Amino acid sequence: MLSITLLAVALTAPMSLAAWGDYCNTNLKAGDPTSNFNGVCVWTSECHGAYGQTGKPIPGACPNDPADVQCCFAPSCMWVRDNLCPGDDTVKCAPTGWCFNFATGECPGGPGFRTPLDPYKDENGQYVRCYEQA
Repeated sequence: MLSITLLAVALTAPMSLAAWGDYCNTNLKAGDPTSNFNGVCVWTSECHGAYGQTGKPIPGACPNDPADVQCCFAPSCMWVRDNLCPGDDTVKCAPTGWCFNFATGECPGGPGFRTPLDPYKDENGQYVRCYEQA
């Protein structure tokens, strides 16, 4: 009975490590400012920046995945949040807390990792902050 309980706990425990397409942070080397990148876990062959820029695969930040899936630091790409800005599907909330127009298809990984084009402005020409999350 104890082994069944332990198995049930193991199967329902949340996974906290990154998987393919997930956000990852490569803050792996204390004191090395070049090692603190935010990226996406992808196959190393998919690691690239926007508009043909070279991406930098960083090993060790996607431990649930095969060795060839690494945290990709992609120049000009950032994680965005949905449903926090007005406008169409290209307007997303940037990590800065401001709404931006984002390109699609330029960054590796899924649709949540995009390239910012320009700050979003409302009909009065004012920059727009992201909505507060409820």
